[in-house]
Amino acid sequence: MLLALGVRGIDRRTREHPALDPGHRTGIGTTVALVAIAAGLWLAVLRPPADVASVTVLDVGQGLAVLVSDGRRTLLIDAGPPDGAVLRALPEAGVRHGLDAVILSPPDLDPTGGVEPLARRIAVGGLLGAQESLEVITLPGESIQIGDRVRLTSRTSIEVIAPPVATRGLTHASRNDASLVLLVTVGDRRVLLTGDIEAPAEAWLIASGQRLHADVLLVPHHGSDSSSTAPFIEAVSPAIAIVSAGEGNRYGHPAEGVLERYEASGVAVLRTDLGGNVTISSDGDRMWWRTER
Repeated sequence: MLLALGVRGIDRRTREHPALDPGHRTGIGTTVALVAIAAGLWLAVLRPPADVASVTVLDVGQGLAVLVSDGRRTLLIDAGPPDGAVLRALPEAGVRHGLDAVILSPPDLDPTGGVEPLARRIAVGGLLGAQESLEVITLPGESIQIGDRVRLTSRTSIEVIAPPVATRGLTHASRNDASLVLLVTVGDRRVLLTGDIEAPAEAWLIASGQRLHADVLLVPHHGSDSSSTAPFIEAVSPAIAIVSAGEGNRYGHPAEGVLERYEASGVAVLRTDLGGNVTISSDGDRMWWRTER
């Protein structure tokens, strides 16, 4: 099913199950960008041009909210915890009037609890999510599943690549594994958003035969040690991994063992608890990153 975002919300088009984008260039962009990542620096010479799309992991504390923007189109994936942190984070990210759509991925309050106060304050064109996610809120929404794709612009789209439907009872070892796994593509570049999935869902993704390789990975389940297995990190092989976690959270996220696994794989890790909002920008070929602080 292909979903195109219209001016008044979600416009359903034809049903299809598009394949993952073919072709991938190794690395995050230029050699200079890789040096900057390794050094932990954001250099002025690496500022992106005006015509770029962006994926911003918002600093919403111990929760999840990811803003995808391209031109005048904006879509929010998850809405943070019920404390309204997303309402503070969105204006800082340049969103003040409304969103074309919101997608809810994990069926828990830390990523979905903020959607109802959000919808009371700003216009939301449409609400999409896994059926399990829609069941924990009172707002009306539309269920999406594996194979569905939301077209934000001609350059930027979001595709659901998990969880499976036919084998749901066998695959969902925990409620967290019911999270939607979303692949954001901007031209040739790929950002993999994993919600709260744990090791069993990671193993299913690897066994599914789908092409998981991505330039950027949102670290599953806030960096919990129940996720980010070595085979999964190898399958995705990102240049950058982003952790969304609250500063000093009581769960100890991200786990030290998880950070060590990414480090051993040569992956640069950026964290909202240390750097605030983390933004990845791309023109469809080159990529840039920056943190809020």
